[in-house]
Amino acid sequence: MLTALGVIFLLVMAGISTRYLVKNKLSTKSYSAVATFALAGGLVIANINSLQRFAISLGQQASLSVDMQEKVEFVNTSVEEVRSLTNQVGLLVENANSTNAKIENTAQVVTELVKDASSIRTQILRTQQDIKEASELADNATRMRIGYRSGWEELARLGKDSRRPNVMRMARDRLKRITADYEKTLGAFLRRYDIDPVQLLIFDPDPTPQNVTVAHIVKLIRTGEDLDQVTYAFFALRNATRSSFPMFNLARVEKWCEEHKLRCESDPAN
Repeated sequence: MLTALGVIFLLVMAGISTRYLVKNKLSTKSYSAVATFALAGGLVIANINSLQRFAISLGQQASLSVDMQEKVEFVNTSVEEVRSLTNQVGLLVENANSTNAKIENTAQVVTELVKDASSIRTQILRTQQDIKEASELADNATRMRIGYRSGWEELARLGKDSRRPNVMRMARDRLKRITADYEKTLGAFLRRYDIDPVQLLIFDPDPTPQNVTVAHIVKLIRTGEDLDQVTYAFFALRNATRSSFPMFNLARVEKWCEEHKLRCESDPAN
């Protein structure tokens, strides 16, 4: 709505325009321009309050727009922060999973190491036992070679009862080779000098050769401590029984005696 001041201003501007036209003899076009300018000014003055309110409204809208922009920027910043935190949480989860995997892998490695240590310990114990039995084997082989019955018996036991295949194999090999040496060496001696092995046997009590029986010979094979004497006894038993007994094969002698009990068990003193 036009204010009173606006109406008055329009009337004044109209009068000024008319006077200016008459005084300066302006054309109709010039008058129209002046009148238009006056009219515009009157309208501005007449609607000054509305313009003020419009300007204030624009200012409020601009302020509101700035405030909304700030809130939008704040929201965007918060979203970015949330995304950053989400990424960090994701990295922490990945690190935790990786750490758990490493822990599980380490536990598995430790378990395998414990198993390996147990296996190695078992191998060491076996090796120590192998070394012990191998040492016993070497000692008994030496004792057998120099004529002790105990060396022969221990080699025979290891070759039969050892739980170590290598020790068992070596014991049998040593026993076989040393036995062959006894048979070869003492057999060659008997043949070279054409000696009856009975003549070399030593008994307790000592019988004359004509009183030596199979029982005497078997007893010497079973109990004699000197392997030279046991060797001569095997030669003598072969001659007396016309049987081929393998040297130092006591099991074959015992089997023969089961079949010929009277000849093996008669009193050797008679």
